[in-house]
Amino acid sequence: MYDYGKLVYLDLQKTGSRFVVDFLTATCKLRLRYGVEHTFVREDYNPNAYYFITIRHPLQQYSSLYRYGLGDKKGLVYQSIVNSGREDLYDIDNPSFNQWLAFVLDEKNMECLGEGYEKVPTSLNLGFMSFRYLCYATLHPFRLLNIFQRNKDCIAHVNKTSIVDYIIKMEDLNSSLLDFATIIKPEFFSTKAVHDYLSAKQQINVSTLKHSDIGAISEENLKKIQQKESLLLQFY
Repeated sequence: MYDYGKLVYLDLQKTGSRFVVDFLTATCKLRLRYGVEHTFVREDYNPNAYYFITIRHPLQQYSSLYRYGLGDKKGLVYQSIVNSGREDLYDIDNPSFNQWLAFVLDEKNMECLGEGYEKVPTSLNLGFMSFRYLCYATLHPFRLLNIFQRNKDCIAHVNKTSIVDYIIKMEDLNSSLLDFATIIKPEFFSTKAVHDYLSAKQQINVSTLKHSDIGAISEENLKKIQQKESLLLQFY
């Protein structure tokens, strides 16, 4: 979370957040009050602030998470899966995103993903990427999970209680940031700095491994993503 007082950025992982943080540093006229990556809004919620978040199609988020572990051997998810005895899922000489995806979509392996995901009731069939979004977009995610068990319409509950005022998709990151900073909330930004920054078309944390390098995905796994990630897929 990056708190500029009147403006707060919710930096959901694997959604171009590093690029957005640097964009804010270079262009925002407000003073940064608090900035620690991948932290949540809880008791410090300010109803008068404007909250925005970046998102990404869940399949691409999974792909990015896999490639981060495969190429860089980094990340808590990578470490946890390796420690569980499945280092074979990160074979750089024979990458198989599909096998890795089957593992992380299997409810028996929820604990390997961490971040409290193992506390999600399996009956909810909530995917890891939608769970991450839930933690950023709401003040009391685990309280909501209890409600979901009684009423399965989780999307309606999340949307009703969400603190998010504006969503930016990573797929259109530069153009969406331009619109956000010059049309939606121009009072918070230096217009010249915005154009200077975005015209440079900087790319941050670009993986050397491309999505096309890690193999095809089965119809079964694609179907599981459609079912488990409906909370995020409502925006696509």
